[in-house]
Amino acid sequence: MIYSDILEKLVNFSMVIGLGLKVEAVSSNILKSDIGETLFELDVVDVFSNKLLYDDSNSGIDAFESPEFNISEIVKQAFDGKEVHSRKIIIRLKTELIEMNYTFFLTASLMTRRFNGVLKKMVVLSIKDYKKFSSTEERYRNHFEEFEKQFDLVKKMNTIGRFVIDFEIDKYKAYGNDLLPGLLGLNRTIDNFYKLNSRANDSIMENTIITSKSFYDQIESLLTGKIDLLTDEWKVKDKWLRLEAKILTRTSKGTPKITGGIIYDITDFQNYKDLENVHLFYELAINSGQIGMFHYDLSKHDSSVFKANKIYADIFGLEPDENGMYKFDDFLRAQLPLEENLSKYDNVNIQVDKLKRGEIEGTNDDILKIQNLKTGEIKYLLTSSKTDSYFEDGKAKRFGGIAIDITDRIIRERNQAEFLYKDELTLLGNNRALAKNMMDTKDGLGLFFDLDNFKKINDTYGHLMGDKMIKFFGECLDKVAKEYENITVYRLYGDEFFVFCETRHKSFAMIYERKVKEYLVKKMKTVKENINLEASMGTSMYKKGSNVDDFIKYADYSMYETKISKKKREN
Repeated sequence: MIYSDILEKLVNFSMVIGLGLKVEAVSSNILKSDIGETLFELDVVDVFSNKLLYDDSNSGIDAFESPEFNISEIVKQAFDGKEVHSRKIIIRLKTELIEMNYTFFLTASLMTRRFNGVLKKMVVLSIKDYKKFSSTEERYRNHFEEFEKQFDLVKKMNTIGRFVIDFEIDKYKAYGNDLLPGLLGLNRTIDNFYKLNSRANDSIMENTIITSKSFYDQIESLLTGKIDLLTDEWKVKDKWLRLEAKILTRTSKGTPKITGGIIYDITDFQNYKDLENVHLFYELAINSGQIGMFHYDLSKHDSSVFKANKIYADIFGLEPDENGMYKFDDFLRAQLPLEENLSKYDNVNIQVDKLKRGEIEGTNDDILKIQNLKTGEIKYLLTSSKTDSYFEDGKAKRFGGIAIDITDRIIRERNQAEFLYKDELTLLGNNRALAKNMMDTKDGLGLFFDLDNFKKINDTYGHLMGDKMIKFFGECLDKVAKEYENITVYRLYGDEFFVFCETRHKSFAMIYERKVKEYLVKKMKTVKENINLEASMGTSMYKKGSNVDDFIKYADYSMYETKISKKKREN
């Protein structure tokens, strides 16, 4: 198992180290990962040398050593009260395959807690922004970052594959980031290099449909320096990708030295493009099958009627007349007032008048709200229009446009706003609500709950049952909270819950936990499956104005101490 790969996905995590320099607890995200409890009882030096900063236990490399970074010394100093605050660590470790680089911010802080009347010291090691990358990636990092400035869509897209072709290595091999193979449907290689040329069984572009007349001719022109920039689109299985590549650096002779670019998914953009003229509308409608089209020809008919395809008519619930034309008045009857801030344009009647008078050439990405004249269904539409030709007096002769149903998108965006401070599954407050509410709260008691053996429930009964158990437990927490004043329940992540009891003292924790267990027993009687749903609770006290993250963190660690004690009793 490669621990560093798992920890890299977590990004931020922490561990509690005891006086014997062994791991006594880990943060919840580690515990729920594939690593689970495997770090418990390991020496802190062993954790750093063989887990965090080590890739392969069979590679035959000596244990990690660095005169600039001595983790055992840092922990010992923390026990003596010399805490380390946000120190950036940079480590280079050479394996048999490749030189790896690790960076992270390390904080070591002393925590004292009383257990069974005995004061116990522990050191909390917090690791933030944990990253690892090969020396090859470091070599091209500046070029990767330069793409952000050269390609605008990088800032708008969530998934950007980036690549560099270094002629000193091989002009037919592309070095890519971790997203590149997923976009292209390739198996990830150990060194992140991928073959580029079109020889049989040697192509990065297998199973693709190239839209240009000769994609590989263009690639060759770029690699030989005949062209500086290459843009193209192609289909890979069920998605469309766009490539933007250019020569980044040249040799003293002017030949390409390093070429690079980005690849990103444009599937969602294929059904809607900014069209050059109205004549393309019908071709687009035939190809997509999802776009409503309309067209006014004022040289043949007045503006009271227009032509449209069936998709457009069905969206609005329009009926054609005996000549197959649709009435503009029916179109207007379907219109509903649009909520504020959804559209930048005047109402549709004013826009059509401006189009007819030739005052505007068209509209792009306007939003309409309509009610279907047949079904009564309310829809939101994304529409664009364009004038095709004009009369001599400058008024529009022919104009038309398209309409796409975006109701689902609008509703989704509204839900996202509604659930900004709500957990979608339980409808309890989320971590954002907790952070916001704690700004105005008084002193109080925090309770951190985590379901026991929840992964086993998911694995045995499936995620639907897992979600049901999370909802059950959230309902029990909330039911108890409603019996009192100024108690708020939050779902943080996964099966983690946090309860803030304003102005309550620590003694209240046992009362709250007992009532939750009573409700949970009643709730679980309605479940046919033989599931034992239990939770571990941790506590911490909050003083108004103190650090909220520390308040929650101490409750989290307290909960895991409870969980560890449970496991020891079970064993």
